[in-house]
Amino acid sequence: MKMKTFLKKHGIGLGILAFLAADLLWNMPRAFSGWAPTWYALDYSLGYGSRLLVGSVLHLLYGGMPSNSAAVKFVSAAAMMLAVLYAILMDALHNRAPEETKKPLGFFMMLTAAAPYGLPYLWNEINFGRLDLFLVLTLTAALLTLLVVKKPLCRAAAVGIFSLIALFIHQVFFFIFFPVLLGILLFDVFDGTSLTCRRLMPGLICCGVVGITFLILQLFSGLNVPTVEELMALLTAQTDLDISRSALDFEYYHDSIYGFLHHTLPFLEGGGVFIKLFLTLLVLSPMGLVYAFLHREMRRELSASGVAGKQRLLNPQPWLLLLLVFYLPPFVLTVDWNRWIGAMFLSSALLLMLLLIKGNGPARIAFEKLGAALEQYPFLFLLLLAYAAKLNTLEARMFLPEVEALMGILRAVF
Repeated sequence: MKMKTFLKKHGIGLGILAFLAADLLWNMPRAFSGWAPTWYALDYSLGYGSRLLVGSVLHLLYGGMPSNSAAVKFVSAAAMMLAVLYAILMDALHNRAPEETKKPLGFFMMLTAAAPYGLPYLWNEINFGRLDLFLVLTLTAALLTLLVVKKPLCRAAAVGIFSLIALFIHQVFFFIFFPVLLGILLFDVFDGTSLTCRRLMPGLICCGVVGITFLILQLFSGLNVPTVEELMALLTAQTDLDISRSALDFEYYHDSIYGFLHHTLPFLEGGGVFIKLFLTLLVLSPMGLVYAFLHREMRRELSASGVAGKQRLLNPQPWLLLLLVFYLPPFVLTVDWNRWIGAMFLSSALLLMLLLIKGNGPARIAFEKLGAALEQYPFLFLLLLAYAAKLNTLEARMFLPEVEALMGILRAVF
């Protein structure tokens, strides 16, 4: 009886953990690709800035410059830790949800786990070893902490601390996963009735500290080795990691304008990537319709409640879509578009779940209506779940095989 009660209470978490663990065991690569291994050879003895924290931790654990094998094991262990923490987070969110929303929330969680932007995209063959894995690990740890911390001032401090840690892992966190933690601050500031300085100031201070730290890392950090040739010679003499000269050169020995001219513009040549971006969003649109449904129902509920004008802006949900603006700079300045798409979908899913758990009325109604649709069209939603699971996971700058196939059809037709 106790086991049956335990399984009923923690079924969602155990199911997601089983899915992620199985994917890790069967599909996780045994080697890095692209620029990924480079970051594990760097630590703070070489300078100050972003991308150096993970390598420094690995160097400390390894007792010096790590081998390729040690770095692979380190990343594999981090992926396993993420799977466990993420399953715990999903389980905690599901258990805290109102009873009438548990079924639709469980479906939404399974859809997020199975979709191309679910956690397995972080450790597929192309993305394995990228620092995004550690960004999501930090984000998951932050969200678990924020489920326990209740006081707004302490919550803002926790958001700031975890965000600073993530920025020292990779500064792109500011654009692709910080919106989730910023959403937490929005939930604390906007309660739907009034806006007080007591609630607003901790959030503003936190955002100010995170924003200033991001700018400092962007403008004033760097390595203390004069040239990329000297750095390559220094690193390759100490490790068998496949270090990318191009990665070091672009990231530490040239400014962002040089990177845009010599890295981003060649990627954009011909305009084909814009078509592939559209096709990627088209392939993901069935899952996107669930997001759109929830946002539409929240908006309708807010309107039906008679809230309008300035009072409407005191509710958190109208601000959620505005957070998508954070994803524009990475798309404009860099080339790993599929990574940003994955982060955008995953972050948006987490925000919707967290809004429900915060007790937001329109979010509760929206999930209840999703539950009603699940009961009315169960086969359609099972088909959606199967479709999401059948698609390949998102990669870095490489587009989905399904998108490449559609692109081939378009070329053949036109």
